[in-house]
Amino acid sequence: MRCRADTVHLVTYRSATGSVEGMTATALTALSVTPPSVLFCVGHTSRARDAIRREGSFGVSILSNAEAELAAVAGRSGSNKALDPELLVASLPELAPVLKRALATLQCKLVEDREIYTHTVFVGEVLDANVSAEGDPLLHYLGAFATISRGPRP
Repeated sequence: MRCRADTVHLVTYRSATGSVEGMTATALTALSVTPPSVLFCVGHTSRARDAIRREGSFGVSILSNAEAELAAVAGRSGSNKALDPELLVASLPELAPVLKRALATLQCKLVEDREIYTHTVFVGEVLDANVSAEGDPLLHYLGAFATISRGPRP
């Protein structure tokens, strides 16, 4: 799958201590329009897996190329995943916050999870969505970050 360019997302969740942490995800996709929902996959060894189950919510931030460094740290196994509260916003405070500076964000309520092989598939209903579209998207391709430009904007 390395030869497929994928959008880079930051999935946010509350840790057991209450801090907000993030993990980089490219295996995330829209599931349904009614109700609006997404699904993504998390490896069984990821600490995000138990936190999302415990809290019952997660956030999704679609990253711009300006967030490549954050994506690299959040994607590194065993790294400190805690996010600076100044970077976060939550339209619905009972759900996991999302990044202020993202191309788009989703706050989701966990509705289902399923163990499949080495991963857990999470399904979330989107309860809040916002689009900024300021910047160019961050992609992951052939094991590295990349971007594309939309060209001149009107």
